[in-house]
Amino acid sequence: MNNNAPTPKKSVEGVSFSHSCRGAHSVCLAIFFKEWLPPMVRTLLQLSEVKPGLWCVEITLSPGWCEYLFLVDGEWVPDLNAAKKCPDGMDDFISARWVEPVAQSEIIRLRPARVSVFHRRGAARRSAA
Repeated sequence: MNNNAPTPKKSVEGVSFSHSCRGAHSVCLAIFFKEWLPPMVRTLLQLSEVKPGLWCVEITLSPGWCEYLFLVDGEWVPDLNAAKKCPDGMDDFISARWVEPVAQSEIIRLRPARVSVFHRRGAARRSAA
């Protein structure tokens, strides 16, 4: 057995992508092969409209840089909230974000926030914990 063999990278579960777009009929997430020029789509996933105008999907990815775009009603749309933009080799840009695994010991457990409800106005506010 070769002890110097690289350990495979563990996949990161629950990586969320979201896009705000009112009036859209279809929103997809296109993830690209990073090494190819021009970029080629590796995965195309349909997002779900979780509330009017907010589209979301949760996927499993390998750690590292993820290059992606949204496909909104057939039009390529960058993520305006992306951490980074990468040139696509065709005078345009692709959105990019870093996907990093988090060890269970690094997860910080937070107390749930206390919520007070005011019945007169029906508004909720977060109380100081």
